[in-house]
Amino acid sequence: MIMTQKIFDYIIYPANLLGCVIAIKKAQAGSSVLLMNNYGFAGGDLTHSLACYQYIEKENSSTITQDIFNRIISKRNSVFYNKDKNFVLNPESIKIAFQEILEENGIEVLFHVLPISIQQEEEIKNVFLSAREGTIVKKSLNVIDTSENYSLLRFVDSKKKLVKCSFNIFICQNSSQKSVDFEKIISHNLIEKYVLLDDNRYWISLKIPIENELFIENKAQEILNKFESFVLENGGRIQLVAPQTQKIYQLENFSSENKIVFHPKEKMTKKLSETEIFLESSYIEKEMIESYVK
Repeated sequence: MIMTQKIFDYIIYPANLLGCVIAIKKAQAGSSVLLMNNYGFAGGDLTHSLACYQYIEKENSSTITQDIFNRIISKRNSVFYNKDKNFVLNPESIKIAFQEILEENGIEVLFHVLPISIQQEEEIKNVFLSAREGTIVKKSLNVIDTSENYSLLRFVDSKKKLVKCSFNIFICQNSSQKSVDFEKIISHNLIEKYVLLDDNRYWISLKIPIENELFIENKAQEILNKFESFVLENGGRIQLVAPQTQKIYQLENFSSENKIVFHPKEKMTKKLSETEIFLESSYIEKEMIESYVK
């Protein structure tokens, strides 16, 4: 018996906020969607880079982006900080909320995969993936890259430049110490930004110098080790560490002849920062999906 592999209308990578929003939008319109992710949970930089310090404007009209945000903050202990539209969200609440809303919308999700190649075969795009069981192939009519680092565009000869790198952590008082000198800790020159949370912990973003992109994670670990020693000396401890650095890229060139992969940011003229992930998703959802994401 010959098994025919399913051909999806859309393959979307990864399962970050924008990827989930587009996947849900397309599924609600009747398209078949496969959402893929390298980690075993959704969220993108919000979760795997602990980029959970975000500026968020509450919408007047219902959007999928707003529905996801509302789902997150409905969870117990989901908001660590909220002032002047700036939030620090609990990364575990983010993971749970994303998983729930994807399941409710019937989105097929493939976790623990990494795209290694994309090949065009007439109208079909064959996406080759590195998975736990080896190399697998998924087929689709359309491939959408929603990654923060333009990871799929490398398969169509596009170039990008790393312009900023940060490492995000949570710190608290060391239970074995009688006191902690948070003032001294937050004055460290490695700190790019910090937020005092409602429970007296701190969310901290360490700036990582861009020297050699290939070894950026090694550099981040080196800086983290030094900062951790400093924190311990002053009565604190690092409570939660991001699985990977947060990298901000600039797309330097893109071939207009590319018919294989689409990235919504290619069309964006609005410039938003790494603390405006929800604003970016809301803008693309309302202004760009119907116009550009075919």
